[in-house]
Amino acid sequence: MNKSAFFFHRSIPRKLFFINLLVCIVFILMTISVVLSFQYIEDEMTRIFKVQLDHISENSQVGRELARVAADSDLLVSTFFGREDFLKTEGENLIRRISALMEKTTNMQLKELLGKFRQKIEEVIKQCETVNLTYREMDALNQQIDTRLSQLGEVISQKILSLTMEGRDSSVIEQLTFMVSGYRETLPRLTIRFNRLGLKYFEAPVKKEGHPMLTLLNDLRLRLRTLSASDPDIAKYGELLRHDVRKYTDTVLQFHTVAGILRVSLDDMEAQTEVLLGMMKKLVQNVTKMGQEGTETLKKEISEGVTAVLLITSFMTLTVTILVFFLSRSVTQSLDRVIKGLQDTSRGIMAASSQVLSTSHQLAAGTSDQATSLEETSASLEEIDASIQKNADNTTYADQIVKGSLKGVRAANLSVSQLIESMNEISEASEEIRKIIKTIDEIAFRTNLLALNAAVEAARAGEAGAGFAVVADEVRNLAMQSAEASKNTAMIIKSTISKVQDGSEFVSMVNQTFASVEANSHKVSKLVGGVAVSSNQQAHGIGQVSQAVIKMDKVVQGNASKGEELAGTSEEMNARAEQMNEFVEELAVMAGKRRQSYAKRGYKPSEQEPNKKTASVPEKVSPQLENNNFMDKREQVRPDALIPLDDEDFDDF
Repeated sequence: MNKSAFFFHRSIPRKLFFINLLVCIVFILMTISVVLSFQYIEDEMTRIFKVQLDHISENSQVGRELARVAADSDLLVSTFFGREDFLKTEGENLIRRISALMEKTTNMQLKELLGKFRQKIEEVIKQCETVNLTYREMDALNQQIDTRLSQLGEVISQKILSLTMEGRDSSVIEQLTFMVSGYRETLPRLTIRFNRLGLKYFEAPVKKEGHPMLTLLNDLRLRLRTLSASDPDIAKYGELLRHDVRKYTDTVLQFHTVAGILRVSLDDMEAQTEVLLGMMKKLVQNVTKMGQEGTETLKKEISEGVTAVLLITSFMTLTVTILVFFLSRSVTQSLDRVIKGLQDTSRGIMAASSQVLSTSHQLAAGTSDQATSLEETSASLEEIDASIQKNADNTTYADQIVKGSLKGVRAANLSVSQLIESMNEISEASEEIRKIIKTIDEIAFRTNLLALNAAVEAARAGEAGAGFAVVADEVRNLAMQSAEASKNTAMIIKSTISKVQDGSEFVSMVNQTFASVEANSHKVSKLVGGVAVSSNQQAHGIGQVSQAVIKMDKVVQGNASKGEELAGTSEEMNARAEQMNEFVEELAVMAGKRRQSYAKRGYKPSEQEPNKKTASVPEKVSPQLENNNFMDKREQVRPDALIPLDDEDFDDF
């Protein structure tokens, strides 16, 4: 017997073991090849991208930090005005961060550009400090002029009192009081105009004609000339004030200059920023180019590795395919004899058909119960549908009520707003009355002074002016009574204004409360409306579910009838399986290869094969085959007990 015949005489488990062993060997070899290829690719990737990743990491970190520095510098420039401490702290922080970037980067060109950018930032911060300093000088001059005007007002008041006590005419000096008030009104106007103009206006070249602040300052300086013709003390203050106004004007012009220089510094800083961004873009392009070159190299290496793996895999696959073909051929020839064990399979089919028959009866009973449950479910769903429809109607009615309440709240809110406007008008009228009372008080004061002067003149006239003195005294008494009455009236009006303002605040609070109630009512209206829509949708959905349940009920009724038909079909299949089992038994008897089993059933083995070894077979179907659990409880039969495997059967191999 040659080696191939020896191999093909092996049992089927051994043949399958050889096939699996060959497949495992090929799989292991292929896995080793793939792992080695991936290891080679990984080494190449590490070698190619190691340097590039370092550059990419450094550039990304520098780029992110540079973007944050640029954003912080823009924020500092836009918010530094009038904030010295903030400018100093944030400026030092920016300088430190740029210095840290310079130490971190290894690119000398980028480090040089960062140094220039730091220099521009320092220039901008220094110029910002100059702008803030000039602004502080303007503010200090404004306060100084206001202080001098206050002192001038006190001097004028003392002069008026002195002239009054001396009985001299003080009307000219009294006019200066109103002029000083006009001077002081110019200062807030200057501040307001400066704030409205903003830093952007002062960055442009100065135009003296039509300049909002210079016009006011020139007008103030011209009006201050009237003080030079007055009392020497007053004239002295006038000279000081004109000097302060000239200095204020020079400071405004200086502010234009420093703001323009700041604008130039900012433009230089922005240009340097653009240069830095261009440099970063160039670095990114270089890194991208290096990455593309590395990728092409890696693709080439991967392609060569994949080609080698494919060649090795193809060779191994072809070898295994040839071996598996011959092994499969031997297994197939062996299995041709195993097919003769169909008798056992027919018995299994008969047992399975019996089990299907029992299951079909159970399915029919369960389907009938399910149909009954679906009818009850359909009735319950109809009741739920009616309840949900009622809830939807109630929700719609509640939505209408909330909308009506919302209209009432809006009307009340409108009435409160009108009441606030009326109280504001009352407050304004009371303020006008207070001004009139103040004027009356001033008239009474002047009348009192005139009566005092008249009394002095009457005293000088002696007895001839006694009657005039009495009249002057009465006039003085009347003036004092008028002043007292005007003061009382002013106090009453002031109290009234305070109460009106308090009432206005209370009404404003009520208005806010109504507005809040209106907003909440609007939200409640939306929510109730949403609930109404959801209820309608839910009612519609329940209706659809009810219809679906009705359809399911019909389907279940159909399934019940189909289950009964399946039970009948299973009975017929069981009978057919028994008939097939009889046919297989007869076929086995005709084959003459189950002599022992057939002898037990009354058959005799063929006399033409006296030397063949026959294997014993199971006895006739036992009563256990009628049990539904036959497939789990039947006796395990070896293949060689059903199939005769003599030496003559292997001659073909």
